[in-house]
Amino acid sequence: FRPLSQPFQVFEFDFRSQTVLQPQLRTPLTVPITATGTANAVVFWHTLDMLGDGLFTATSGPPTKQPQVSQAVQYIRRCSVVAGCDATLWASRNHTRIWFDVPGNQ
Repeated sequence: FRPLSQPFQVFEFDFRSQTVLQPQLRTPLTVPITATGTANAVVFWHTLDMLGDGLFTATSGPPTKQPQVSQAVQYIRRCSVVAGCDATLWASRNHTRIWFDVPGNQ
């Protein structure tokens, strides 16, 4: 595993809100590439802000010391990326899943 970008936020959910989520959402993301290489997977995780103030959080992201949680990996169609350029990544979600793909794989 070799990161080709810095971590970036994809979705934000407010579980305290009374707002009902859209049944499904698909959005393009612009990802600044920090290392040249071939992307073939997206590593992702969640961070829970338990009180909404940023003081008490739980995460499955690196580095985690909680053995019961870990990052998730989703493979995508291989694509070459170049440091200093931007790449487009599609992020989608429904009520139970989050998934990713690259242009040309819709």
